[in-house]
Amino acid sequence: MADTIPEVIWITSLEPERVLYTSPSFERIWGLKVEELYRNPRLWTETIHPEDRDRVVSTFSEWIAGTKINYHDVEYRIVRPDGTIRWIHERGVLTRDKNGRPVEVSGISTDITTAKQAQQALENSFQEIQLLTERLERENVALKHAEAKLRQDEEELRRMTDAIPQTIVVLDPSGAPIYATRQRLITPASRSKTCLLPAFENESSIRTTWRNGETSERPLWRAGCRSRPSNERLGKTASIAGF
Repeated sequence: MADTIPEVIWITSLEPERVLYTSPSFERIWGLKVEELYRNPRLWTETIHPEDRDRVVSTFSEWIAGTKINYHDVEYRIVRPDGTIRWIHERGVLTRDKNGRPVEVSGISTDITTAKQAQQALENSFQEIQLLTERLERENVALKHAEAKLRQDEEELRRMTDAIPQTIVVLDPSGAPIYATRQRLITPASRSKTCLLPAFENESSIRTTWRNGETSERPLWRAGCRSRPSNERLGKTASIAGF
């Protein structure tokens, strides 16, 4: 049964150190012949990634020497003969003789490359989300500052325009007021854009009169109005400003 499982089962004698058994999965995972491992019981350490080798070899050597170090949860990378990298998880058991001396070790090596790749992809996605979140927070702060500055500029502009005697009115193409320095002059009767159609259609300056007053019972006044259209990039009239 050990010859058919995907994990590598291994048994090594310590006096002298030699491999007693390794399951065939060793060839599939390590890309090496089992016979080579029988000839060189430390062949597997030569395949360990340089960044992991010292740590794993030190842990294994201290473990088989009988120290209190355990070998229950060891992870490392190996470099196969074709240059590909695989992740290995190992857990082992140490056997002692009646005098307490280590005489044999055995264990299971599992290829966890797929799980490691999924974990790395998840970590990369999390880092991207973190970076995006930080960027959005910075942009949100910048937007709030810009909005605050715009409100300040609008207030300053309103103070300046309210100080002049003429009434300044800005209309959109539907004839609805966008801005006026004296809101009380804008009434339902004065919102018709009929007299402004030439400016919207021909994009030209016009001169007309507007009624003002809050109710029809009060005297109506006429005020001269000079208007000039404000064009967007597409060349269409976007608004009309007048005073």
